[in-house]
Amino acid sequence: MRGREERFRMTYTLHLNRRPARFRASLIALAAISFAACDTADQITSSTPAEGQPEVPAAVEPSAADPTGLTLQDTLGATDPTDPTGGKPIYDDEDDPVEEDNGPFDFSAPSAVAAAPGMSNLMSNYRGGIPLGVTQMPSSLYGRYTGALSAPSRDQILNYLEAARRSGTRVMLALVGNERYYKDSRGHFDFGKWKARMDRYKGINLTPYITDGTIIGHRMIDEPHDPHNWNGTTVSRQTLDAMAKYSKSRWPGMATIVRSWPAYLKGYRYSYLDGGWAQYATRFGSVSNFLNTNVNYAKAAGLSLTVGLNQLAGTKTGGLRGYYTGFGSLTATQLKTYGSALLSSSYPCAFLNWRYDDQYMARSDIKAALAALGTKARSKPFKTCRG
Repeated sequence: MRGREERFRMTYTLHLNRRPARFRASLIALAAISFAACDTADQITSSTPAEGQPEVPAAVEPSAADPTGLTLQDTLGATDPTDPTGGKPIYDDEDDPVEEDNGPFDFSAPSAVAAAPGMSNLMSNYRGGIPLGVTQMPSSLYGRYTGALSAPSRDQILNYLEAARRSGTRVMLALVGNERYYKDSRGHFDFGKWKARMDRYKGINLTPYITDGTIIGHRMIDEPHDPHNWNGTTVSRQTLDAMAKYSKSRWPGMATIVRSWPAYLKGYRYSYLDGGWAQYATRFGSVSNFLNTNVNYAKAAGLSLTVGLNQLAGTKTGGLRGYYTGFGSLTATQLKTYGSALLSSSYPCAFLNWRYDDQYMARSDIKAALAALGTKARSKPFKTCRG
């Protein structure tokens, strides 16, 4: 998450958490540090469902004060005195949420296979439902989870896609990578540079992977609504539709997605943009209100909706420490509670958490929570992310 002080105020806050961090458990007890509570701009204030839209059952946030709401490992993580503040600072411009993976591709991994001409275009290993996974997940975990957001380089993209196809994983692509590559000298969005990043993939045939559903969409840009990202400006909805038009000029069948809440995207008649993205963190208030509001706005704009959780910096109180200073990562109980609420709606087309961290996802309780959510996701009917 960047730009905590430059929050966009509309019906509710549009800021989404970003920035990765690694677990840094301290052997020395740190002095307790107090952090200011989120202001009212961090709360959803509109919860009126659209006519005919069912209410989603409200989720109750697990609390360290309620031992029955936490597993043993949750409790240990929430009260760990060795690192009460978390790990690295929340501000870190070097760690963008989408860095291009240049390989080399791990051909020794069980799912790692080179692209081969004439391969079947059927995803026979896909387990059904809506894809569920984590952004920037390594290809070695393809198959364990049914969804991912990946940013493979031009040299590696076919290897990644073939691994995804054979393992039954549906992938959202982030082809332009880190935003620093498509900003002008003043830090504003540069459409020409963005197109140049796209043009690197000219001549690569992605059509078979679009046709068989291996590719679920193209995530074109991250947080266009946040002026902090673009030196005080935002990327207009008209520009987002123009970006989607350019993407579809290359790959007409690939869904065009932006990681921005439908509250920012609403009020414009899109011809090419297919979908928005709503990522939940506890400071956004009731998860049921969050879901209903985003579903309603997405429907009104004719957009699909990708949902997910900020698993690494999703809460300010409680949670697992050691990833972000001043923030807690979601516990296994929180993952299951909030994730189940998001999966109670039939509208989302994909469920992708932000983001992969090897030590966080190696925890047995986190694995179990994600597996439980995977079972719920597979029970949903599959749907396209095209609007």
